[in-house]
Amino acid sequence: MIHLFSDRIVRPDAERSIASGLMTIDNNVIQALDWTVTDIQTAQAAVEDTVFDARDYLVTPAFINGHTHLAMCAFRGLNVEAMDGNVVEELYFRLEGLLSAEDVRAFTRMGAYESILSGVGGVWDHYYHAEAVAAGLADVGLTGVIAPTLQDLNGPGMPQLEAQLEATESIATSEKWRQAGIGAALGPHATDTVSDDLWRRIGDLAQKHDLVIHTHAAQSIEEYSRNMTHHGSSPIERLDRLGILDAGRGVLLVHSLFVTQSDLARLRPERNILGYCPYSQVQFCFPAEAEAWWAAGQPIVVGT
Repeated sequence: MIHLFSDRIVRPDAERSIASGLMTIDNNVIQALDWTVTDIQTAQAAVEDTVFDARDYLVTPAFINGHTHLAMCAFRGLNVEAMDGNVVEELYFRLEGLLSAEDVRAFTRMGAYESILSGVGGVWDHYYHAEAVAAGLADVGLTGVIAPTLQDLNGPGMPQLEAQLEATESIATSEKWRQAGIGAALGPHATDTVSDDLWRRIGDLAQKHDLVIHTHAAQSIEEYSRNMTHHGSSPIERLDRLGILDAGRGVLLVHSLFVTQSDLARLRPERNILGYCPYSQVQFCFPAEAEAWWAAGQPIVVGT
């Protein structure tokens, strides 16, 4: 059991006020908060144990990074000249096709360390070799929800499809991963790399296991154009027609650069959340119009 005193603990109230207090932690869970304790001497007298003196530190809930590919931290040194065109298909797919599960675990570990150093306590990660991602998080002690990348039309995940689907169910039902603070979501890559048949399969699995669907949507002009050409609809409209927007526990739609007002009107704020990742969105084209999302009353998460 750990006892911690701080002059600046963020209170779990609507105003997120800050106050002095004594925090008791057992087995990584906050068990008690005593707001009557206002100094370290009183805190020490209140418990028959050592009190960690954090009076000069802000004690606050950790950040949650709403969309990550932690293993891609290894790509950070790429020459800026390589970041041209459709960076996902022309660059990342080529590199990711060369990664082994061992590579992904090692690189995920690096990204997880960086997350903790930045005050991030939980991530929503979407990547290949999902079991290796889970192991990398556990190696470091970072919690997260892993969406194993699913593709059947294009991309390096095509040969891994069945293994990634199995990993999704395995992580979702594993007591070992639950104890480590690791869960699963369904991870269709994007609307132009996933067929209607696979989308329907994903929708059925979301219902069966009550899982969130975590996907890229309308992230590039190529994706938008392919949907219009092959399906006669925008990516969001296609997902709506397929029943995906109502599947499972909800849908996290990341990037969404090419989402129209008509698309926004189709979203269910109580079930559909948009993911805003400005740095990576600049790589695709431009930052998404988050102001329009806010004006539409659409819930938003921030990711990297």
